[in-house]
Amino acid sequence: MFSNYLGIAKSIGDFTTPKGTKRYQTGDMNGVVYPVRGGMEDWAYSGGWEGFPIINTCKPATYNGYNTNKTDYTNNPDALKSIMFLLEVSHEKFPEEQTLGRRNLDCIINLRHNAFFNTVTTQQKLCMNQAVDGYIPKILRLSLSLIDLLEPYVNFSFKTFPNSIDLTWIVGGAIKVDETYVLYDYVDDYKSYEEQIKKVTKNSKILKMFKHKTKVQHGNAIWSPNFSEKDNFTEVLNKNNKKKLVVFVIMAVVDQNWGKTSNSDPIINAQTHIVNLRTNEKYKASNGKYSVQGQKYFFSNLGIIYNDK
Repeated sequence: MFSNYLGIAKSIGDFTTPKGTKRYQTGDMNGVVYPVRGGMEDWAYSGGWEGFPIINTCKPATYNGYNTNKTDYTNNPDALKSIMFLLEVSHEKFPEEQTLGRRNLDCIINLRHNAFFNTVTTQQKLCMNQAVDGYIPKILRLSLSLIDLLEPYVNFSFKTFPNSIDLTWIVGGAIKVDETYVLYDYVDDYKSYEEQIKKVTKNSKILKMFKHKTKVQHGNAIWSPNFSEKDNFTEVLNKNNKKKLVVFVIMAVVDQNWGKTSNSDPIINAQTHIVNLRTNEKYKASNGKYSVQGQKYFFSNLGIIYNDK
């Protein structure tokens, strides 16, 4: 399980502190910071399922005590199972103002290629200047990357030619792309596909909706430390002038290594929501009126292209 945490930490660290600058050190808390037992990070992950006596209710003596029911998750284990990161921003509790960085949106989001086909800033060297890229821009990048990693997605663009369609796509919200390919059909009306997709409760059912499939590809998603503009996936679809439209979706399976556990103590499958939501279609979790459903297959929006010349 720790390898999944470490993979995420290294990926967001790569985006937060680009090459040529001082990098964040990553690892387990005991080794990188100092030994901690039963802190917030442990509680957020295993407070609902680890069980007594490892996890027990809190009974503080200060502030007139505390309702122990508020720290008892035995009847609601799904409320936790979160990954938690501790970031030590600075050795100084009140760092000097000049170390905070300057307000420059271009330096926050355009330091590398991402899933929105952006152009990397021409001011990259300036952005890496210590006076510009201070604590605040770095933490903003770190926060944005963690938000983006919550759910995988596929963004695409295309160019049409007399007899073909060139597709380009990128997988976001993930680190590794285990499988990706295009599902497509030649039709006269796309409405039935829109309606079917809206009714789908499990994304794997979309695999049976299309008659044609391209070759399977694999590679890097945008949060891989090795991701670059060269990692755009491409495919060419032939046109069929007997039909008015080409309809398609692009499928991606990502980060399946997250679901593999080894040398775990206790010996259990992956517990965190973020791992199960992209590796286990049978996974369900709820907390109050909120619920989540695991899925293995993630799809782009429905693409619709007219077959004219």
